[in-house]
Amino acid sequence: MGGAWVDGKQPYVWREVERYGLGVVADPAPTRAFLSTSTGFGEFSPADAFARQAELVTPLFDGSRSSFERPSEPYQREDLVREIHRLSLRDKLAQMRCSADEELFIGDALGGLTGSAPAVT
Repeated sequence: MGGAWVDGKQPYVWREVERYGLGVVADPAPTRAFLSTSTGFGEFSPADAFARQAELVTPLFDGSRSSFERPSEPYQREDLVREIHRLSLRDKLAQMRCSADEELFIGDALGGLTGSAPAVT
């Protein structure tokens, strides 16, 4: 059926997992992480890398829980979404005053979620 990673927070996908009785297996824990830096790729412990990415990505999505009350129905509150939709990633990074390395870390995090990292530099 295609999906490599699924989660119970994805109601429609999860319903199909349950409907077809599909087995779900957790990924093995990583032993090292490589992330972009301004001088090339750097090797980090997974705990340090993911903690730093969480520090940077969390503010990127500030306010999203109130704007997207029902994530599976993103336009349920179109009045709230309209203002956010006007912002580009570049706009949001400028608001956050990210350094070049922070932007690269954010790009690595988003690339893992979307399949490609944004051009943020």
